[in-house]
Amino acid sequence: MFGDQELYSILETFFQEIDSSDFSLVQIGAADGRDHVNELVLEYGSLNNWSCLFVEPGNLYFEMLKQTYKDTNYLFERSAISNKTEKAMFHRPMPASLKEKIGAGLNPLKAKEKSDKKAFAKALKRGSLVASNYSLRTTREETGGKPVFFETLVPCLSLKDLLLKHNLEKVDFLHVDAEGYDFEIIKQIDFSSRFRPLLICYEEWGGAKFKEGDDLSGGITLGPTASLECRKLLQKNKYLIHIVDSEDTTKNIIAIDTTRLNFKF
Repeated sequence: MFGDQELYSILETFFQEIDSSDFSLVQIGAADGRDHVNELVLEYGSLNNWSCLFVEPGNLYFEMLKQTYKDTNYLFERSAISNKTEKAMFHRPMPASLKEKIGAGLNPLKAKEKSDKKAFAKALKRGSLVASNYSLRTTREETGGKPVFFETLVPCLSLKDLLLKHNLEKVDFLHVDAEGYDFEIIKQIDFSSRFRPLLICYEEWGGAKFKEGDDLSGGITLGPTASLECRKLLQKNKYLIHIVDSEDTTKNIIAIDTTRLNFKF
């Protein structure tokens, strides 16, 4: 996707211009670890003694993530990051027909139908603490089938509890891909503490199918207004915002702490 390529290009320029020795990376929603963050870790992390914490709640993705970074001393956490440390429902959007097959005993990884395998892969990627209309609409557009959520309970940690659990001294680079829950995580940052990130990357939904009150469970405020509030929160705390468009309706947001670095996009 060209959005990911542009994002990587900007981040690569960023790391070429700074001294990232002893950098601390926290990636929330790391999936299987095969993404632009992985490229940065391979290119800069191993050379500059980065400490990395990768967070992923899904069992399958978590095992793949550990394989991606095997033979390293990086840290891993199999939890979702929530505003409370508890167990919570995790929602994966998929066609109702696929959910019925899984309920009947189908192992989707061994499904004969390519469409089932593809739909399951997307469901894994889009798993979230948010039961959003946006993800249901996207699933409907891609598959043509009636979309539903496959739901499981997952362990959750607050951002503060995550950082304390792993005894982190600081967070230089916070990367969040929580499928609609990003703002809820960013709101938990203590900008006056040692955990104030130099660099924040997160995903923002958009487009005509992303509407106010998008969270079906009513647990959080989700919609275009909340997206703008997230940007305003970062700008209020003196972060420079840069928006990277994607080929779909999502955007990647890069925020850099201007109190610590003068960086020009």
